[in-house]
Order: sequence, then structure tokens, then C-alpha cells
Amino acid sequence: MIWRSAVWSCTSLTSFEVLGEVKIHELKPGGENILVTEENKEEYVNAMVSWRFTRGVEDQFKAFLEGFNEIVPIQWLQYFDEREFELILIGIQDFDIQDWQAHTIYRNYRRSDRQIVWFWQFVNEISDEQRSRLLQFVTGTCRLPIGGFSELMAVMEHRSFA
Repeated sequence: MIWRSAVWSCTSLTSFEVLGEVKIHELKPGGENILVTEENKEEYVNAMVSWRFTRGVEDQFKAFLEGFNEIVPIQWLQYFDEREFELILIGIQDFDIQDWQAHTIYRNYRRSDRQIVWFWQFVNEISDEQRSRLLQFVTGTCRLPIGGFSELMAVMEHRSFA
């Protein structure tokens, strides 16, 4: 395919505006002379995303990382995914299963349906860590808001937990 061998019409530079003045930033040393090609486009995209996300907060982020690294060596973080890391940072909370049941909205099911009864038996039998992971899977967070399940919104549906 022709696009696979094409040279992109950009270099490893980007520009940004500060108080009306356009400034140039090299994403890589010598970036002005490095054309983006199929072979280096992933490196270019990674460098661009990294720069865009950190621009303006470099000093604060470096200070945070230095302080965090004093407590937990950064290399240890590679062993955790984002969900596990969230659990490490904020811990596992106790779940009020009765509150969970009281604020669950059933669609096309009744509370007495066999599948629903089995689900709640399962939820009662698993550990709080597993409940936290189940909550993470369904809602995108492993923590409940202060108001409990009545305040929880399902991420996928943007309405009460169901």
C-alpha cells in the first residue's frame, strides 16, 4: 500500500503559543531535521502525547514523582495495572450489600428471578477485594461515593447503578 511507505509531511517539532508568541519545541533533539516516517511514527506520537500532557505542569509533576518515589520506588509500579494501583492507593472499603441491593435497578428482571438470586448469593460469598473489582468492572471505579450506592452512577449508562 502506498500510505505505508509514505513520508509524513511533518518533523519531530511542534509549536505552541504563549501570550501571543509562537514558540517551537523539539520533541526529540534535532527534531527539526527528523521527518516522521512509517518507521518512526509511533515514537513521534508517543513524544507528542507525552509533551501535550505534561506541558505546563513539568515542575509540579517532577516534584510529585520525587516525593512519591521516596515512598514507593517508581520501578515497583510496573507490576500493577491501573486498577490494582488504585486499590493500593486508596485501599479496599467495606461494602454494604443491603445498600447495593436496595439501589439496584433491574431491567427485564425481577429481584426474585433465579439469576438475580444467584448473583446476590455470589456477591455475598466473595471478598471485599473481589467486590471492589466487580464494582470497577461495572462502573469504572472501585470506590463508592460518600452517599453509597444511591449516589453511584454506572459509567456505561450514566444512570443509577443497575
